[in-house]
This record gives sequence, C-alpha cells and structure tokens, in this order.
Amino acid sequence: VLDFKIERNIKMKKILIAVNLILVTLIVSGCGCSKKEKVLECSSNRENYAISLYFKADSNNKITYFEKKEQISNYNPDLLENYKNNLIFLKNWDDSIDFYDYEYEINDDVISTDLKIDFSKVNHDDLLSAPGLYSKYYDYEKKYFDLNKAIEIYKSDSDYENLQCK
Repeated sequence: VLDFKIERNIKMKKILIAVNLILVTLIVSGCGCSKKEKVLECSSNRENYAISLYFKADSNNKITYFEKKEQISNYNPDLLENYKNNLIFLKNWDDSIDFYDYEYEINDDVISTDLKIDFSKVNHDDLLSAPGLYSKYYDYEKKYFDLNKAIEIYKSDSDYENLQCK
C-alpha cells in the first residue's frame, strides 16, 4: 500500500510540473489572448460619388483586411468613358495578384466597384506595385500596412472628401 501511495504521489508531481510548464508558457507567450481585432468603417457621399471603406486590423493597427466600394453616377460621357478605361486597367491587376479581388459593374450611367484585399495573405511587394494609395500607408520598417496611416492618407485625398469614420 505504501508503494502505491508513493507511486501515485510521483505521478501527481509529474502532472503538476507539466501543467505548471504549460501555464508558464501560455502566460509568457501571451497565448494570443490580447490580440483584439479592430473594425473601422468610413464613408463619403457626394452628389455623383459615394464611397465606403471597411478595414480590419489587429491591436497593433496592422491592416488584415480591406474593402472599398464606390458608386459613380451621372458623369458626363467623356469622364464616364475615361473611368471605364481605368476600370479595365485595374481589373488586369486583379488577375495578377492573389488575394486582391476587384469587381465592377456598369449600368447605363452608373458604375459600381468593389475592391477586396486580404492583407494577411497578399504578397506585399505585388500590392505595392499596384495602382493605389497602398505604398503611402505601408510601414517599410515594420513590414505591414498601417491603419492609422491609411485613414490619414484617405482623409487627405480629395477623392475622399468628407470621409467620416466610425
């Protein structure tokens, strides 16, 4: 009976040591528990132009996902044709970059666009070579796209006049 108690105590000590090691590892590593996701939505509506931006970022303001929707209407025919040509150009980038999805629809004098970028998976060098404001909010030192810089850039761009974020 004494051997059984000693053997049981040894097993319990080993289990307690293992549990303590696991707990210490989780505490030291932070267990990923403190990483909260931020979601930010911005929009601007003008007479012939509406835009919405949707960002997801981690607790360090590293953008993980981005979506931009635009709707342009009642432009004069020359501007509308120019915009259509730009859409074809941008759509070609969609075909060359993984996790970069650009869709558009043209109905009479209304153009709707939808851009989705999975920043957690997209190749940064590919995206930085694409047309857009991405290089302006890329933190080259930290190697990520910064949410605060992105909002600052978009708000200062005249195409995003009166951009409101919440």
